[in-house]
Amino acid sequence: MPSSHFTSKTNEMDAFLTEQFPLSVGALAFSRGSTALYALFSALRASRGQGEVIIPGICCETVAMAALFAGMRPVIADVDPATLCIDPKALAAALSSDVRAVIVVHVFGCIAPVDVIASLCKDKDIVLIEDLAHAPGACDFSGRRLGDALDCALYSFSEGKVIKGKGGGLVFNRNQALFEQVRAVRAELPAPLPAETYALLELSLRNLTHGLHDLVRVNPDARIGHAFLEAAGGYLPLIACGASDFPLVQISDSFRRLPESNQERIRRYQIYKDGIRRQGARVANIPPMGTCWRCPVLFDSPEEAKAITRALRDAGIHASNHYFPLDRLLFDSAAPINHLVGETIVNLWVDDSIPQSMIERAIEVINRRSD
Repeated sequence: MPSSHFTSKTNEMDAFLTEQFPLSVGALAFSRGSTALYALFSALRASRGQGEVIIPGICCETVAMAALFAGMRPVIADVDPATLCIDPKALAAALSSDVRAVIVVHVFGCIAPVDVIASLCKDKDIVLIEDLAHAPGACDFSGRRLGDALDCALYSFSEGKVIKGKGGGLVFNRNQALFEQVRAVRAELPAPLPAETYALLELSLRNLTHGLHDLVRVNPDARIGHAFLEAAGGYLPLIACGASDFPLVQISDSFRRLPESNQERIRRYQIYKDGIRRQGARVANIPPMGTCWRCPVLFDSPEEAKAITRALRDAGIHASNHYFPLDRLLFDSAAPINHLVGETIVNLWVDDSIPQSMIERAIEVINRRSD
């Protein structure tokens, strides 16, 4: 059982999250977002039996790891190239009586069609989760707040996310019974890891996934799925663990500042969108009332994406190429659009860690004619 320190800190965070979403059944705080998913999947397995979790192919590997560690089978669906989010057609093809949950990730702040997804899963006893790690406080193109439409909303807090802090939370929009089942699983999580161990495991997982995908860039025929799954079990303590503390003041301030923060992120995103004119480059669409974790730009080929990334980094500008195709990481084969998006995307920073002059410089580098 958790220590009294863990219980008091977690209860404090539960109360804070519940205050933010007064129309929900309740909210539960966890050491990280993927731990919340692990607890949810574990509760579903206990109550409904082992089954499948459908996950979009472009998202964090820890989503699939949470399913694996909970004894569920991850099923990776193709994303829609227009939205970069799960493709309803791919989802429909993957639905079966074995499906226990579907994760809808508003990746980078792009908007998934939650109404269509909800209609596909209607009356199928499937739990629908909106992952808002990249889009907290955002509204879709109709003006509806994200996170209110499906069964659960997942939040994640860290220095690199929109909400600063440490940890994550799961908000239950409905289903009191599921809320209680997940809370019971949380109470049995192992004790928190020492801070140094936790940080080292996080860094190790990042290095593992990036290293495996770099291997594929060098050798496209490399089979990385077996290596990843063989090593993945070593990260169970990172995902399935209790929380030692929550920087509530920092998290509270981030929630309070979401309207202002999201507006500034969208303003910076719009500078990229208006300024990037390179032939073949496409800035993904994010609504004006949304948020933007990073600005995703897609290029015509993996080679061009790599060349642009290298040019940006040589100029001292932040750029990243994730997320990689999740099905390639797990199963050594990627659905067509997952492969296309995962190999041609370049993400650009929009937060206040960079000055606007760096955004303008990034646009210059991208628009420059190829040598």
